[in-house]
Amino acid sequence: MVQAARRLAPAFVIAAAAGTALGAPILYNSQTRTIMTEAELFMVGMDDAWANAPDNSPFVTFVTSQIIDGPASALAISTQASFLGNTSIVASGSATGIVSGDGNAVANSMFDVVFEITQASLFSVSVSIAKASYLIEGPSLNASTPNGSFSEQLVLQPGIYRVAFDSPIQGVRNRPGASSWAFSLIEIPSPGSTALMGIAGYFAARRRR
Repeated sequence: MVQAARRLAPAFVIAAAAGTALGAPILYNSQTRTIMTEAELFMVGMDDAWANAPDNSPFVTFVTSQIIDGPASALAISTQASFLGNTSIVASGSATGIVSGDGNAVANSMFDVVFEITQASLFSVSVSIAKASYLIEGPSLNASTPNGSFSEQLVLQPGIYRVAFDSPIQGVRNRPGASSWAFSLIEIPSPGSTALMGIAGYFAARRRR
């Protein structure tokens, strides 16, 4: 029994150390993820649609609204794909409105998440927008702009952060509207934790033999 315990100890200790080094640094306080569309032809009618993320689960969906009356039409489309993970946030959204005739098409993809980073960690942060706006607030990262993109690696300190995107558009006769945004916040594991995971995997492979 003593020899068996000695054989198992290195793998157990290393796996535990790796788990500690890669402990989930993101805790979510609140989330609002919504997409909506509204299409209207004047004197004909209106159609609308929307969808909300009910919890922190992946939100991958789209909605459309459309009105057609002979050659006239109004079409609105909104999409979002957002993932709230333990060590990363990856999200994107788009809104499109196209009108032929007298009417309008309104769409929006909205993302507003408040979370806590529990320990200082190196993150890759990326923002890309087109006719959208965003707001980022937190101890180590603050940005707010209607136009502008960036991609950086930053050490984010512990604290409460908020990331919000808004992309409202309106399409009217012969003037389509379109907007989009994309955001990623991904923890970059430290070299030490990556090495620990590799060693733990090595011992686990030996045990399986």
